[in-house]
Amino acid sequence: MIETTKNAFKIILPNINAKYEIRNDFASPTEPSANDSAEIPLSDRDEKVMEYARTHGAVTKNDVIGLLEVSASTAARVLKKLVKSNLLKQNGNARSTKYTIVK
Repeated sequence: MIETTKNAFKIILPNINAKYEIRNDFASPTEPSANDSAEIPLSDRDEKVMEYARTHGAVTKNDVIGLLEVSASTAARVLKKLVKSNLLKQNGNARSTKYTIVK
């Protein structure tokens, strides 16, 4: 849609990402549960990373890049999701970061 005035115009484009946004207007605020992993379903990628971590004791971002054949940013997103789900624990910083299974 294009709106015009005497000295300007405005273009409004559709948000193609709107279908991916999660709207939860009717949910009541609750305390986070002790086990948030049940709330976020795991994808095949997540399962592969978790299996690798179980087998090797820990996983790094570079391990995920090679295992899933994805970019560094995608690997970071997968690891962040697993940490947020309380399935993995981040140990270390920067290049020395390793992720271990939460017991």
